[in-house]
Amino acid sequence: MKSRVSYSGDLPGERARPASGPSLQRNTAWALGAEVLRAGAGAGVVFGLALLLDQADIGRYAAVFAIANAAAMIGHVGAPFVFIRQRSRGGAAGEAFRRMMGTVLLGGLISSGLLIAAQPLLLDEVSLEVFALLAISRLLPFGLAEATVATATSERNQRFGFGLRSINTLGRLLPLGALAMMDEASLLDWALVSAVGFWVSALVMYVITATRFGLSTPPTAPRRQDLRQGVPLALKLGTGSLLTSVDRPVLVAQGLAIEAGEYSIGARVAELGQLPVMALVRVTSPDFFAAGEDGLAAVRRLAIRMTVPAALAGAAVGIALVVAAPVVPMMLGPDWEASVGVIRLLAPLPLLKAVQRFAANALTGADAPLTQFWALLVATAVNLVANLLLIPRIGLNGAIVSTLAAESLYAAMLWGLLERSVRLERAGSAESLTTTK
Repeated sequence: MKSRVSYSGDLPGERARPASGPSLQRNTAWALGAEVLRAGAGAGVVFGLALLLDQADIGRYAAVFAIANAAAMIGHVGAPFVFIRQRSRGGAAGEAFRRMMGTVLLGGLISSGLLIAAQPLLLDEVSLEVFALLAISRLLPFGLAEATVATATSERNQRFGFGLRSINTLGRLLPLGALAMMDEASLLDWALVSAVGFWVSALVMYVITATRFGLSTPPTAPRRQDLRQGVPLALKLGTGSLLTSVDRPVLVAQGLAIEAGEYSIGARVAELGQLPVMALVRVTSPDFFAAGEDGLAAVRRLAIRMTVPAALAGAAVGIALVVAAPVVPMMLGPDWEASVGVIRLLAPLPLLKAVQRFAANALTGADAPLTQFWALLVATAVNLVANLLLIPRIGLNGAIVSTLAAESLYAAMLWGLLERSVRLERAGSAESLTTTK
């Protein structure tokens, strides 16, 4: 029987067994807990700020965060996913970890500098000081945090990953307490305290992970082949982030900062509805990389098997969002009454995301991230153009219509591209067999 991948040193190891049975259930439960912490922290920050800052500042924060988050996804150059891929296929732990950390640090520094330099072009409605602090607090710390969680994922140790997410959650929520103690708190105050929280939690996560797995060695520069594998993944993630959040910067740029805040609250609630699917996506990501070695047909079968229950869960969550939407203004106050309509209109998102996730993982696991990237690019471009056309005419409703249309288009394209790739692979195999005969 093959042994599980070990982090005891630089031993090559063997490919980890796909999780199944009780092991999959336990890991999924821990991964669900970690996703609850991740999404709960994001929602907690937005809800907490809604109680401490005015609506327009919430919108401005959401706009900067949307841009910085997309840059953070690109800034880590896909290194965490390259690490999972290498470990799931038997790569040495120590050297892969050092390269991952080196890539994250270098990419984070470069992307931070470029993003801050581009601030006047991207969002001059927010001051440079606020923009820079929020960007610095997101980019490098995000890469470090995701690298540590990727280490736990590749080891199939979701319990340890839950512990890491707990530290990250504290780093995001504790600054709210500091902000609450300030008189006349501003968005700049939040940018300062949140930067401290992000950085401290990310460094603690790194030290604990390196110590736990015996990997506390200096980072090294990435190899070209790591960058070739990681850059398409990073572009895919960054574009995917923009697909879900490009509306907030457009709303702020159109002078609708209050509406951007209302939309942000609704989108955060809809994101909470995606937690069960995201937990299953995280815990099965090594399985898709492992199945990818057997070809596209194998990863498509795995994607179909995972999508059916995920879609049913997404539909059920959407119904729950429609029913529970009025709870939000009860918590945040009557100023946020408009968020009820936003939540109800965005209720299909958990179902759409469930349909997308495993087809996307199938393409990634089969080493076809560029295929997924082009689909994302088209959907994001459609979303951006639709927002630019509709928001000046119908305001907040334009952002909602654009989002649902783009997400639906993306889901359809993913499954269409996956089916096409399987047919091409089969045709190539048949042609190869005929030539051999």
